[in-house]
Amino acid sequence: MNKNLPKDVSSSCVYCGGMADTMDHIPPKSLFQKPRPPLITVPACKRCNSEASLDDEYFRNALIIDHRIEKLQGTQQVREAFKRSVRRSEAPGLQNSLINNLRRVSLISPTGLYKGQGGALKFDFSRMSKVLIRIVKGLFFHELKRCLPSDCLITAHSPQEMVNDFGAINASVKLVKEIKKKVTLENDLFSYGFVVWEDQTNASFWMLQFYNTQVFFVSTTPAQFDEKISDHLH
Repeated sequence: MNKNLPKDVSSSCVYCGGMADTMDHIPPKSLFQKPRPPLITVPACKRCNSEASLDDEYFRNALIIDHRIEKLQGTQQVREAFKRSVRRSEAPGLQNSLINNLRRVSLISPTGLYKGQGGALKFDFSRMSKVLIRIVKGLFFHELKRCLPSDCLITAHSPQEMVNDFGAINASVKLVKEIKKKVTLENDLFSYGFVVWEDQTNASFWMLQFYNTQVFFVSTTPAQFDEKISDHLH
């Protein structure tokens, strides 16, 4: 997970602002099978880098169990790694969690359209949000060549969690249309798009898509920000 820090990059950790002494992969490399594609790397401190591993694994499990990606090229090794973790005799907690959290959910397209009902597992989105926020902090640095200020509010949203909030869905759809730049890595295994407000350079909206199926929205709002735009972001 760690790489030596190149001499020509920032010495500040993009996550906490402390001294960086490693490089972290964005998004987490555990989402990709070997040989992995060239991934974005950002400066990080050892503590932030190492403490994220369990959340990264949890996030991977929440994504890879989706039946829609079974035939997606480039995911077989990742799915097998998840199956091995479930089969381990020392993992009864994970097995019970999968059984107890199975539920029916509404399927929502990236544009907010209702696609019917399907089976899925209920995961702790607050825990998944930690990974999404880390990814956006890393992407913000990668794209804009600077770290987000520590007083910025960063909020992650899932279309699944927004299914009954039509106002939030409509606002997200409008913001998706504002996206000017889109980037795709390795056969749609990961893609992202974003928009940054010209007069509020730390205000941004990000759409992250994993395995060409699961979509999440993340917004960044500075401490002093236009309330009208803030209402759309949150």
